[in-house]
Amino acid sequence: EEEYPEIFQIWAGRLANTVYLQIGESKSWIMQYSLPLSSELAPTGDLDPPWPYHIIRPRFTHGDVPANAIVVHGMVSKTGRFKSLAVVYPTPFAYASFLVNILQRWQFRPAVHNGTITEVEIVLVIPQDTNSSE
Repeated sequence: EEEYPEIFQIWAGRLANTVYLQIGESKSWIMQYSLPLSSELAPTGDLDPPWPYHIIRPRFTHGDVPANAIVVHGMVSKTGRFKSLAVVYPTPFAYASFLVNILQRWQFRPAVHNGTITEVEIVLVIPQDTNSSE
């Protein structure tokens, strides 16, 4: 919450789970996930994460990202695809549509709640890779 206050606004009053994605950069990407607010499912029980198995990593050069991280909000569908993605930080972000286009190519093993495949709401934090040579 202190480092990324945009996340607090999204999850206000809800429990979110966190996974760290190793995608070949010096810093892990952070993905938080939760049952959607509109879900009729009880928020109790096991909620297994939507693990990505096909990742295309966007490349930014030094200076493209005017912040220490990019925060993306959206959903992972029951079919294991991102949907309704939006960059929530930084705003404005000149490369938002480029980033969303790349992320929509990802494929996930869908989230599972109490043994049933379910859609989940996500927040993806993409930290700026300060060790990148690009």
